[in-house]
Amino acid sequence: MKKSLVSMLILCIIGLQSVLAQSREVSGVVTSADDGLSIPGVSVIVKGTTIGTTTDFDGNFSLNVPEDGKILVFSFVGMKMQEHEITSSTINVVMESESIGMDEVIVTAMGVTREKKALGYAATSIGGDEIGKSQVVNPMNALQGKVAGVDISTAPGPGATQNVMIRGASSFGNSQPLYIVDGVPITNVQNQSGNALNSQVDFGSGINAINPDDIADMTVLKGAAATALYGSRAANGVIMITTKSGKNTDGKMRVSYSGSTTFSRVGRLPDVQKQFGQGWSGERALDENGNWGPAYDGKDRVWGNIVDNSQQVKPYVFLEDRVRDFYEVGKNLKNSVSLSGGNETTTFLLSLSQNSVDGVMPTDSDSYDRYTIATKGSHKAGKLTISANVNFSTEKTKAVASGQGTSVFRSLYESPNDVSIVDQKDYNNKFNNLDNYLTPYGVNPYYVLNENAAEQNKKKLFGKFQLDYDFTDDLRLSYRFGGDYEVALGETHTAIIGFTPGSPNDGSSVANPGNFTESRTERIQINHDVMMTYKKNLNEDFTLNAIAGMNVNERSMTYLDGSINSIDIPDFYNLANSFSPSVSTHESSKRRLIGVYANVDFSYRNYAYLTLTARNDWSSTLPLEQNDYFYPGITGSFLITDFLKYNDIDTGILNFAKVRAAYGMTGNDAEAYAVYDRYVSAFSNNPGYPNIDDLTFPIGGVNSYSASNRLGNPDLKNELTKEFELGFEAQFFNSRLGFDVSYYNRLTEGLIANLPKDPSSGYTTQVANLGDVRNEGLEIAVNFTPVRTANFSWDVAYNVSLNENTIESLDVEEVYLDGFGGASIVAVEGKSMGQFKIASVKKVDIDGVMHTVVDGSGNPQPTTETEFIGKDVDADFRMGLTNTFTYKGFSLGTTLDLSYGGYMYSYTKDYLHWTGSSPESVLNDRKTFLVPNSVVSDGQGGWVENTTAVDPTGLHKFYGDGGGFDGDEDAIIDRSYLKLRNVNLSYALPKSFCSKLHVSSLSLSLSASNILLWTPNENAYIDPETTTFGNDIGAKFGEYGAGPSNEFYTFGLNFTL
Repeated sequence: MKKSLVSMLILCIIGLQSVLAQSREVSGVVTSADDGLSIPGVSVIVKGTTIGTTTDFDGNFSLNVPEDGKILVFSFVGMKMQEHEITSSTINVVMESESIGMDEVIVTAMGVTREKKALGYAATSIGGDEIGKSQVVNPMNALQGKVAGVDISTAPGPGATQNVMIRGASSFGNSQPLYIVDGVPITNVQNQSGNALNSQVDFGSGINAINPDDIADMTVLKGAAATALYGSRAANGVIMITTKSGKNTDGKMRVSYSGSTTFSRVGRLPDVQKQFGQGWSGERALDENGNWGPAYDGKDRVWGNIVDNSQQVKPYVFLEDRVRDFYEVGKNLKNSVSLSGGNETTTFLLSLSQNSVDGVMPTDSDSYDRYTIATKGSHKAGKLTISANVNFSTEKTKAVASGQGTSVFRSLYESPNDVSIVDQKDYNNKFNNLDNYLTPYGVNPYYVLNENAAEQNKKKLFGKFQLDYDFTDDLRLSYRFGGDYEVALGETHTAIIGFTPGSPNDGSSVANPGNFTESRTERIQINHDVMMTYKKNLNEDFTLNAIAGMNVNERSMTYLDGSINSIDIPDFYNLANSFSPSVSTHESSKRRLIGVYANVDFSYRNYAYLTLTARNDWSSTLPLEQNDYFYPGITGSFLITDFLKYNDIDTGILNFAKVRAAYGMTGNDAEAYAVYDRYVSAFSNNPGYPNIDDLTFPIGGVNSYSASNRLGNPDLKNELTKEFELGFEAQFFNSRLGFDVSYYNRLTEGLIANLPKDPSSGYTTQVANLGDVRNEGLEIAVNFTPVRTANFSWDVAYNVSLNENTIESLDVEEVYLDGFGGASIVAVEGKSMGQFKIASVKKVDIDGVMHTVVDGSGNPQPTTETEFIGKDVDADFRMGLTNTFTYKGFSLGTTLDLSYGGYMYSYTKDYLHWTGSSPESVLNDRKTFLVPNSVVSDGQGGWVENTTAVDPTGLHKFYGDGGGFDGDEDAIIDRSYLKLRNVNLSYALPKSFCSKLHVSSLSLSLSASNILLWTPNENAYIDPETTTFGNDIGAKFGEYGAGPSNEFYTFGLNFTL
């Protein structure tokens, strides 16, 4: 035993001597080139290892370097990273400041990388690390509040669509940007079922298929000059997404993991009045669904229907949070793992991710499950480089329909506020079932939630294959093939609502025979690019970069559905299970776009840059005689500081300054099949016999087609956008203070919309160019670092954007954009796009004072037609503020997002007026009152003061039928808001501790999103970003019985092996 111990001691001593013999001490001091002062906190690491240290308060460092250590790497925030070869035991380093973000290389149009400082237009880039910290399911949510000029809002529900608008609306139709992933456009179309008013379901869009953890960088190209190379598809801006790639790891595999658990809860719910309960006209009525009854008195009272000679009893009191208690805590489990690596010639990456979201509804009826696989690789063989990436996703979305009818929204708010909702969870209980539910005017929300359903299963495959051949160091030929295939299978059904004859609810108006729809949507996009790239230093002063290429893009869509409007056998959802034959719909389209393009960049002494771009497109959706359009662009930038430094002029506190200017043109071609007349299946509505349904061919084995109601337009042109942009950027005090200001003026000509036609012509509409719109705006981004020490920093990022939208010309009186029969937003000449038209109350001007006209009951008289009310959907300005605090391995970040101005329609407010739940409905404690400044007709064409008070027993008519003091206009509310978008706390464990765990890096995070919301007093009802009206300009109209927005709390873990 003693011999063994001695032997071990000898071995340890020999080993220690060996280690000491194989390492050497290197020391030195690090100073700043700006002022010569020492820099504390500089990271000093032996390249290729985790061995390192930091400089002390005086900038000194000392480090034991292994024998095979050859290079030291010095890095510090705000300074350029330096590498120094170890040639002696003393290394003194002078570090130079860097203009943060200005030497950054970003991806621009056609996937070309350029230095940001050389760009002549505005472009904002968000790194993959920042996107990852946000822990979002859809990557666009990570940009909210952080990019000036970009408006991003999200519909409620897991997997829902993001509405993205850049620099205002420039089209009556599609206003969404073009999404480019690794140089290839992808399909990003919203999938929906139902319509905005009835059974509306949002199943999300194509961007949902991307795993945010796979993203290396996202760049927003805003102006026409920046996007001109994409021609007819880039009028609304471009989102460039670059995914992560494998790196040269000398053949070693790198494994990264990102996981999180998210809990969600309901956010904004409507405020309701707390004084009055069940009843109507001020009287108690046990079968009513409204809160127009007497005041709460706290006494035990019977309620609901009598069933089996028994009736329920409860206190007559207001129940706080009864709707909030209906919802549960939602959960999202996310796991993402990637394997990457490579050597000097070959790189690879494989990524797998899984998201399982169960929303806040009590069942899994609002859930989203996504699985993604991403592969990416490249290989260089001599002058040829082959690269490819393939992405596959499968998504299963279950959603709860919004709108009127027997929706969950209506069921929750058409029951009295003194009745518990959660106590009705057992909808088969004799008191809660269809026959005996407390009111015949509504349905148990748990029945709707469990028996109705909307589900979509979508698969998406997209990627690219690329060949690059370098003829010389300066000349490269590239071919890129891109494809995107997605297919979505959808099923929606509404259960039978029927009643036993003689039961309390027999004869109810909510009776429904049920319905079922099954659909299949297939979208295919094929993209080819052939591109020649030339780079040359012409002499010591001039550099030339040139691109010339050709693009062919083809998109096709096929949609097929079958539906039945009655269910024969309950709970069996099949197209054959109906009293009437199923009805089918089949649509298909194909379009092609061919373009040739060129781009030339000139650089003079790396401080003056000029870029010329040009593209010519030929579109299959436009008339053959005029289907090609030319889109030029020119940008220039001048780096003031680099010019001064070149001429040996001291710039002082100014370390970067640039002026830029740009002009460009882009377009937007028409939808498919708008040029020529079409034939459609023939039908006959209301053939004249009351007991005969509408007739649809084929009939008796005979088919028929008739000319479409839409007249073709052989003179149709594309929408043409012309934009001028000016910008100025500056950085001061070693980039601790900086700003970026952009002014733009964008004119879009030839807006395409449906032109109404006189039905006597045999047609009702025609797609035509009807007007022009101008967007003029200002964008300001400011960065500020109030504190920066060796271990602590505080960084502030602020942005503000203002956009003025004006319809400059219109060939018709107005263009309908979205809404419904009683309310809409339209475009009119001289106003911003999205003017509200809705019925209001009659007003008269008497001696310069506006008075409300009332009827004989003292209630305001509604206008006979909808009218303009002087309100629109446009925000006056938007702001974002992000604060980031870092201390050693800790990082705390917060983002505030403000939108001020603009209006929206809220069916939630309108419906709570109807049910007597709105806070406004308890004015004067529901005692009699006079409408202020009201008059009545004197019968002789004049007006006299009104003396008739509103009947307190008729308040349901005053608010429910009339909308209150302002009529239906009362449902138009201010859409301003201030949101705490995100709070994120993360901690990166020290390298020394990570090495003990045999990992390269490890971090923990905690984040909270959308946890605070402030709105004006008139909006106590809904999150202003909520919409049920699609994802274009129509989305700004508002909501029709939408579900609530959510708050999210996320715990995250990331590590790399």
